[in-house]
Amino acid sequence: MHTAYSLETIFEPARKAAESLIAQTGIRPECAIVLGSGIEIFEDLEDTQVLPFSAIEGFPAASVKGHKGELTLGKHQGKPIAIFRGRLHRYEGHPWRNVVFPITLMHALGVKHVVMTNSAGGIHHYLTPGDLVLIRDHIYFQPTSEEERAFLYLQGGPRQLFNYKPETLAMAIDAALEAGVAIKHGTYAGLIGPTYETPAELKLFGKAGADVVGMSTVPEAMWAQALNMNVVCISCVTNVTHNIAALAQTSHEEVVEVAQRSSQNLENLLKALLKRLP
Repeated sequence: MHTAYSLETIFEPARKAAESLIAQTGIRPECAIVLGSGIEIFEDLEDTQVLPFSAIEGFPAASVKGHKGELTLGKHQGKPIAIFRGRLHRYEGHPWRNVVFPITLMHALGVKHVVMTNSAGGIHHYLTPGDLVLIRDHIYFQPTSEEERAFLYLQGGPRQLFNYKPETLAMAIDAALEAGVAIKHGTYAGLIGPTYETPAELKLFGKAGADVVGMSTVPEAMWAQALNMNVVCISCVTNVTHNIAALAQTSHEEVVEVAQRSSQNLENLLKALLKRLP
């Protein structure tokens, strides 16, 4: 299965894009943050340079509302960071290598720490819109492609372990305490979308151990971990799925609106976390 694939075919386009970005901006980010639907943070970076995804060589086009489709490069308290304002989803029709292209690009830029954020549905009664959930584990409900399996095998081997490091989770918890931001913990169920889940599906996911559910993050987190990058994932609960009446009225516009309202708490937490990342 793997003879038709070569790691160079996925790394070379990202390497060219990274060289071009560094030549244009002079910035080599140490940390990168991926923003989910409607999340708006870090508008006050120093030495900011903004590039639409379309201006980055080889970057696939993003089409989802609530995703600006921009890369912001700049500095926070002197630390160079990259903010991906939007992401790519498989339900847009992208193959796996497109979905993870931002991660491959981060790796080529020399990024060591990746913070993934997303807007998610809260499955259990203790979750309410606006809650932030630190992801301790995930359930991969998306069907995998041959391409994804091949590259994960080539990069990490058959026994690659995907996990969220306890020491990094502890940093995020300490950061939340310092920032005075309440944060819960949970498991993220990553579906392919683009539809919201049925009540029966949600009951299944809850029994399987999931706390929040969304349509992104897992492929990116797995590839980042395979590339030996330090990964933190935080979900913003934008709608609750345990209330059937509320679930029936869930819309993308509602998701974006709640995410925007929760953005300040998330930004305060991440600013405290950035100080702790080595």
